[in-house]
Amino acid sequence: RHLCPILRNKCDVASLVDRYFSTLYSNFSRVRPVLVRQARDLLVCTYHGNLMRFERDFCVLAAQLLEEVRSTADRKMSE
Repeated sequence: RHLCPILRNKCDVASLVDRYFSTLYSNFSRVRPVLVRQARDLLVCTYHGNLMRFERDFCVLAAQLLEEVRSTADRKMSE
């Protein structure tokens, strides 16, 4: 089954959001639609539809940064 590039990117963006950010938000099911919409905007406007570059240059780095922020906040709360 072949999807047009736009539809394939739409599905793939949602999958990337799920993979990289679902464990970083306690209310993920509520914020997911917003994250997917913002991710699509970034993919189109900043990464010109290049899904592999978007994953490598944004998703991976953003998830690492959010994990660091969450870990730091958790440590501060437990002090």
